[in-house]
Amino acid sequence: MPLANQWDPDHPLVHKERVVEDPRKRAITLRHPQYPCVTVVPSDNLVDFQTAAAVYLRRIAPTMGFVDAGGNVLIPASGRSDFAKLPNGFCMTWLLAGGDPNDSFWVNRRLTGPTKDRSVVLFAVQSITCNDATSALRSGLGVRISATVLDAPNSQFFLRITGAACPAELAPAMLETNFAFAALARFSGARRARLLATTFGEPIASYVGEQPSDVYVSGVRVEAGGTNPPVFEVFVHAKRPAVDGLESAYALMARVQIDPAFTPIVLSVTKTPLVAHAEDGDEAAVAPVVEAHLFTREPKSNLEPKALGDPTSQLDTGQIVAARPNREKLERYRRPIAMPGLKPGKVPLKDRNVAWWFEVRQSDLVDPAGDITKIHRCDPTAIRHARTRNGDFAAASAYRQTAELFEKIDRFGLSRDEFFKFATKPLLVRYRSTMLRGSGRDGRVVNAQVDFDPPRNRLGERLRANSLKPLQVRFGLADIKRSVSRREPLGLSTDPRWSWHEFCHVLLAAATGRLELPFVHSAGDALAAIVNDPRSNLVNDPRRPEMRGATYPWVHINRRHDREVRHGWSWSGTFHRPLRFDLSNCDCRHKGYDSEQILSTSLFRLYRALGGDTVEANGTPDFRARLRASEFTVYLIMRAILSLGSANSVPTQTPDQFVSALILADESTQRATIGPLLGRAGGCAHKVIRWAFEAQGLYADVPAAAVHDAPGAVKVSVVFDLKSYGSKFASFGDKYYRLDADYYNKVKETIE
Repeated sequence: MPLANQWDPDHPLVHKERVVEDPRKRAITLRHPQYPCVTVVPSDNLVDFQTAAAVYLRRIAPTMGFVDAGGNVLIPASGRSDFAKLPNGFCMTWLLAGGDPNDSFWVNRRLTGPTKDRSVVLFAVQSITCNDATSALRSGLGVRISATVLDAPNSQFFLRITGAACPAELAPAMLETNFAFAALARFSGARRARLLATTFGEPIASYVGEQPSDVYVSGVRVEAGGTNPPVFEVFVHAKRPAVDGLESAYALMARVQIDPAFTPIVLSVTKTPLVAHAEDGDEAAVAPVVEAHLFTREPKSNLEPKALGDPTSQLDTGQIVAARPNREKLERYRRPIAMPGLKPGKVPLKDRNVAWWFEVRQSDLVDPAGDITKIHRCDPTAIRHARTRNGDFAAASAYRQTAELFEKIDRFGLSRDEFFKFATKPLLVRYRSTMLRGSGRDGRVVNAQVDFDPPRNRLGERLRANSLKPLQVRFGLADIKRSVSRREPLGLSTDPRWSWHEFCHVLLAAATGRLELPFVHSAGDALAAIVNDPRSNLVNDPRRPEMRGATYPWVHINRRHDREVRHGWSWSGTFHRPLRFDLSNCDCRHKGYDSEQILSTSLFRLYRALGGDTVEANGTPDFRARLRASEFTVYLIMRAILSLGSANSVPTQTPDQFVSALILADESTQRATIGPLLGRAGGCAHKVIRWAFEAQGLYADVPAAAVHDAPGAVKVSVVFDLKSYGSKFASFGDKYYRLDADYYNKVKETIE
């Protein structure tokens, strides 16, 4: 492993995502887990890490375009760990961990024994004044550096830098002549960023008819073009009118011009509600304290306890109509299921953890007597039917679904507190709720949503006490009519697939400060598919094999996780072309769910390659191997989201940058001795992760405006022999894997 001063950014093992249209072909993503840039640091203090990262930044500056026309490196200044003001006035600062969710941060995973599992993400971002974190603009212009941290001799530490990423707009901003940088210099003194926030916030509040105290300037970006007078893009959020009301918090993007008299003039404002919509369209079992009769997945092994699931997990395709939400036969699919943390009797549905991380609130949607400010109470053992006016079945299901989310965080050894940087506990779960209206133009309705009230600290302010607000998950109704027997409508919270889609928005908002990723709606469809696949009876039904690819088989909706790249479902193709949407001001709901299906197909392929297609010698699915593959893939996705950090500091703009986060999650994983990741060793899956996205059109090396409906370029390194048994089976040790011909050939060529 080369030390920082000998590390070569042009080494063949350094992957680069380039801006193809740029004459310099500069990179916006570097990834090199097999060729880390290693520095021995005297302590695990982030200041020492910053010094090491500065050396790395100087090494990658020409590759990333951080050089001027004369080839002079722009960041950091030669031989320094801090930044100097650039000739055009552009400034940067390191964001060291200081209690603010936008800062650099640690990712820790709990392990038994002395082994530590730690990675670190360092941010260097644009600021008003160089090397002043309090003046950070939260413009999204900055560099994210990812590294793992290992113990070294003599109480020192190895910092293994494995990659970096930045927005495409960063390098041009460092070189462009722009009058706005001179204007920013006027905001000097101890209150730099706060003064800027006040200057912009008051006229924007007046423009939209809000009180200045209810409007929070969260970031400022200089508009490209270098106009005089200069124009700024100001990012604002307005607080929710009431925590328990239907109205959401909303975001504003205002274009503000500074005239010669230094007076701000609001040119335009775009308003976006801070909600994420879902549209129609291996351990021993512990004796349960309380059981509720809910929908369950049937166990595939007598050693596996029943787990919460949708009715379609219990039947084959010949019975799927009987499990539709409006069918009376749904009752046959209820089974006893453990409700961890609940005591016998009528109890409040809230997290058993002493910190009280989530609670299920009452609903007045069907039951007018419900008080939406209070926790729902019920006796889970006394639920007699799935359709009840008091909503006990839907509420108990919502409790169990949410408990599963937090159980996975805990069992993976991840930290709830590290996830919830941008939101406070408890997570509010509403099992029956009215929704904000959908578009209404295509017959679709909003069935579930997550709404987010960002932290109430203005630009230039550190995170204040009580500034974090709870996230809310709202579930609608699974059908909008009473059943033939006049029983009440079924709640959507009964379905884990919808729940996992919404939980992904919860994780994104809590960890990054944004409900969605700039390049895709979310990874929620992937989580829905991967969590539920091992136990589903739809996996191996020969009459309708295509049902395995239906993400939501319980309802009529054409969302799938087996999309064919040659039919347009390509990262470089018809349904995702990078230039199809403006990443600098992306309203991802307009993008719909096309890119999400590309992402869910890529991640489901990863799950299959990691063991999700494993079969026994007789050809039947190997339930345990598939469940282990599911757990590991879900862990990689969740840890990747956790490692992204603040989207206000450096957003994750491209699928390749998300691939880097997945690979960092794999590389950082130390071998566990207990739990769902037992026996998994980090660093073994990174080539498979890359291939899973390559097969879906990534790495095609075509211009952003091109349409490339085909796999990307193959880049392989075969390091072990694959012992084959025909085109249908492959053997690794004593396990047999059933592979179709395409999968077999691809695995044979590409898996390392």
